[in-house]
Amino acid sequence: MGQKVFRVWETLSRKTILEHGKFLKVENHVIELPNGTIIPDWAWIIIPDAAIVLPVTPEGKFLCFRQTKYAVQGTSLAPVGGMIEENEDPFDAAKRELSEEMGCEASNWINLGSYVLDPNRGIATMHLFLALDARQITSPDSDDLEDCLLYTSPSPRGRTRSRMPSSACKKKTNKTYIFFTLSQLQTRTIPSSA
Repeated sequence: MGQKVFRVWETLSRKTILEHGKFLKVENHVIELPNGTIIPDWAWIIIPDAAIVLPVTPEGKFLCFRQTKYAVQGTSLAPVGGMIEENEDPFDAAKRELSEEMGCEASNWINLGSYVLDPNRGIATMHLFLALDARQITSPDSDDLEDCLLYTSPSPRGRTRSRMPSSACKKKTNKTYIFFTLSQLQTRTIPSSA
């Protein structure tokens, strides 16, 4: 039995229908499906890619922010992160964001991969990193618009099951779930720095 050949969709044309500064662009694509069907109004959304970092202290504690976000009612937990500058490498952006937002450096990094937020609509790619042995070396110099407070999670080391406390905030963003889930998978391989 041969391998399945996956057919791709073809973009026949694209037109910008909204350009809102450097943070948002919306296009209308005319798409042809592999069976020949034409979709004349496929929305395509473009926002800058981002580097997202979950720092872990030498004691094995996760650092993130309890903060407000415009689209989330109440507070949320979020890892360090921000948009990647033009021509900036995602890893360099991750190190920059960690330094700017928390004043930290990390000696050991794990690239957790890159993920398109919506594979059918584009949107952006999130580049996820785990920053081990993170230490504060300077004061944060963040340009974030939101009110935020540093949140330190309990250490998962030595536990058979670890979870984010439900009292941490009303809502958690998708980024936070991704990071806490991936980091839980990593806990068996995180080297102890003691």
